[in-house]
Amino acid sequence: MSEQVFDEDRRRHMSSKDTWLRGFFMLVVAIIYGIAKTLVLVVALFQFVATLLNGRPNRQLLEFGRSLSTYTYEIALYLTFNRDIRPWPFSPWPSQTAVTPAPGPSRD
Repeated sequence: MSEQVFDEDRRRHMSSKDTWLRGFFMLVVAIIYGIAKTLVLVVALFQFVATLLNGRPNRQLLEFGRSLSTYTYEIALYLTFNRDIRPWPFSPWPSQTAVTPAPGPSRD
């Protein structure tokens, strides 16, 4: 009897439209994650060059890099089922002040 209940539960889980819909969104978000990771590397390279040329990182890239980092974190939370809210473009882009940067070299 318990095996029959287990099979019914499994069938119910396998046919859940909500789970399959989340799977679709996970696929879309995973593709976006790959693009975002590449963009993080591009921002890092530009910041390195800016620091070489100017002696300090570019302020606008610092802000964008912070929000992009927060965004990739939100994606990871969604993909690992630690968050149910879909990240951008399905919800607002994270604010630039969502994460406080760790102390580092002077940015002045």
